[in-house]
Amino acid sequence: MAPLAARSPALAAELLLVGVAAVWGGTFPVIKTLVGQVSPHTLLALRFTAAAALLLVPAWPRYASLQPKERRVLALEGIALGLCLWAAYFLQTAGLQFTTASKAAFLTALGVVLVPLLGALLFRYQPAPATWLGVGVATAGLALLSLPGGEGWLPSTGDLLVLLAAVAFALQVLLVDRWGHRHDPLLLTAVELVTVALLSVPAALTFERFPLRHPWSLWIGLVYLAVPATALA
Repeated sequence: MAPLAARSPALAAELLLVGVAAVWGGTFPVIKTLVGQVSPHTLLALRFTAAAALLLVPAWPRYASLQPKERRVLALEGIALGLCLWAAYFLQTAGLQFTTASKAAFLTALGVVLVPLLGALLFRYQPAPATWLGVGVATAGLALLSLPGGEGWLPSTGDLLVLLAAVAFALQVLLVDRWGHRHDPLLLTAVELVTVALLSVPAALTFERFPLRHPWSLWIGLVYLAVPATALA
């Protein structure tokens, strides 16, 4: 008898997304630790260059088999996704310098709520009534988590940066929903990650001088960020 996931593609997809969520959840304490050792652009450059290199090896033969028109569409849509992803990760990484890992994880999770809202605004999707209830609950949770305490009644700079990152993540999800079915997932992801790397490396060289010497703890964390949390997830 076939496994349940094999008999139900929808269930298999949901299980894969649960795995992605678990892997990504582990990135917040790792990034929080690493941003104390290296600047945001440099961390993104190292993370996404390594992840892109891993995917380019299996992706290149498939890319070579595409027709010129297919390559152009893949490049345009992959670059657009990469721009969203770069903005999201840069804002998240920069924000983690000024807020806690737990708050950043919660604020990033608001992207789940923002997806149907942005979908309604940009693509005329119709959110279900339960979605609006979710918006209210999530907003209340955000207020309780971000506003009270010894930091005053205004969100910190880090909170606002991570919230903007959630908007960029939500937009990336919506664009994947619209374009993803047109392309080989490996190729689209490879173009996306290459775009993030190509944006991050010049920024690191320009604004942070991209130091070549880093502590070993950086490289250990980088392996987690680049391989399971980026290339595979």
